[in-house]
Amino acid sequence: MNFAVDSSYLPSTILGNQPEAIKAAYKKDLNTYKGKFLLDSLVVSAESFAKAHAYSTLPFNGSKEIRAYAETEFENVCKNDRSAVVEAIKTGKTRAEAVAPYITDEYFDAWFTEVCNQIKILSATK
Repeated sequence: MNFAVDSSYLPSTILGNQPEAIKAAYKKDLNTYKGKFLLDSLVVSAESFAKAHAYSTLPFNGSKEIRAYAETEFENVCKNDRSAVVEAIKTGKTRAEAVAPYITDEYFDAWFTEVCNQIKILSATK
């Protein structure tokens, strides 16, 4: 708890993430704007987390590699498709004409099938 508050991180336990516990563990100067603002931020964050429904994915064999692949794949497909659209517009196509090949069900289905195949391969190697 002390480490969490001293380093301005929220505690990682439910009990430690209570506003009263955060206030009790907070040792910084409350007479400064920075100190008061930091405490207020931690308390508001804890209250927000208490009201929210958080979730996380369960780890599984290959989950690290699959998450890394998915992150890279999503970023790359967006970057590459955008570049192609920009180039098409430079050659005189309208925006609608330039994006048309990338907004079809067929394009999405082909991309999604490839992603699923890659994930199957990654999960089979673990």
